[in-house]
Amino acid sequence: MSFTNCMMNDAYVYGVVEFCRNLSAAAEVWFEANRNDPIVEANLTRVMRYHPEGLSPYMAGVAVIA
Repeated sequence: MSFTNCMMNDAYVYGVVEFCRNLSAAAEVWFEANRNDPIVEANLTRVMRYHPEGLSPYMAGVAVIA
């Protein structure tokens, strides 16, 4: 079963797969429009990193991308 753009009573329900696809697509569009911005260029290396031992104090002992 999957949900896309649904309201159930007072809750908005969205499938995680569809949510991730839409978020990824929106991020790609934003990045293409802003990739040459000096602020974006300066911070690009900090956007996401692989942390094989976790990201303390939030998660420890398990690999994360954050």
